[in-house]
Amino acid sequence: MDSKYIETYTSQKARGTRKSNFTTAQSVLVDMNGAPFPGAFFEKGAKFEFRVAGLLEWTTGTPAFTFNFMIGSTIAWSSGAIAMPSTADTGVFVLKGTLRLDSDGATARLIGLAEFTMTPGTAAGVAKVVPTGAISAGTAWDSTTAYYSNMYVACSAANASNAVTVEDYDLKRVA
Repeated sequence: MDSKYIETYTSQKARGTRKSNFTTAQSVLVDMNGAPFPGAFFEKGAKFEFRVAGLLEWTTGTPAFTFNFMIGSTIAWSSGAIAMPSTADTGVFVLKGTLRLDSDGATARLIGLAEFTMTPGTAAGVAKVVPTGAISAGTAWDSTTAYYSNMYVACSAANASNAVTVEDYDLKRVA
């Protein structure tokens, strides 16, 4: 990504807590290190880049992890389910994406793509563009109201060995 950064909205300051044995999406940022956005802050066409990096752990059975960029309690963008290799392992991952505000006001929507790469210890690596299939806008939210952004992760199978730890997170506005 060779975009010109205008402003860093938020950057994680410490290692995140290991989250395991869950299926419901939950925040993976430290102390809600999401960016606060005041009402009417967004304008149509605004672009953002995010980067989330850390450690994924999984047991056999190809669990899938889903990353959700949240605005308040709304899933504004989702990676879709990213299946892990079938062999139990631990892998370092990076998810980098660009989001564009496709509409604003009472029905604001983000649209975008991300690159997911992971290097496990023994299994084959994973490199893919997400979400797969058609690019679609996320769930609408009211951009005239103040919200915090956040990054949530869900896992398809609850198991103490299926876990995510976010080591770093950045959200930036780009030109």
